[in-house]
Amino acid sequence: MHIDQIQNRIFSIRNIQIMVDRDLTELYVVETKVLNQAVKRNLNRFPELFRFQLTDTETKELVTNCDRYQKWDMAILNILSKLNNKLAGKVK
Repeated sequence: MHIDQIQNRIFSIRNIQIMVDRDLTELYVVETKVLNQAVKRNLNRFPELFRFQLTDTETKELVTNCDRYQKWDMAILNILSKLNNKLAGKVK
């Protein structure tokens, strides 16, 4: 995974920089269930600062923001695609 992809998956919640378990599982190529089980079985290796449960409100906010960014990314890609097609037509 490229550094930009990692940086785009870091969120600030409660004034703490975090990555959600789903993104960590992609980074470490394991299932979310496996990652969460490993943390529960090895709590002494994962200080509380490095793990916490989101509240329902925080979860909804995070999902909303991710959806918003994903829609924005898709809109930008759509515009770039159309611009590339117009430019390619002019080159012919």
